[in-house]
Amino acid sequence: MDEFARGFRLTLPDGTTLDGAQFPNGFVVSCVREQGLATAAISMGNLLDGFEPGPVHILWAPETEEN
Repeated sequence: MDEFARGFRLTLPDGTTLDGAQFPNGFVVSCVREQGLATAAISMGNLLDGFEPGPVHILWAPETEEN
């Protein structure tokens, strides 16, 4: 079966919450819905490089099962 993007919710040290998705090739897109901001990065590590250092929490959407 082909892989699909997997959703996530990322909470940054300052409390900002990003909703996003990571594609099978590692590419990541995210947004701050309330502020209308969106960003893309080639990996989760590159996405996090742009934010203040500190602990982040990533909540991944459950992986779907084939029907």
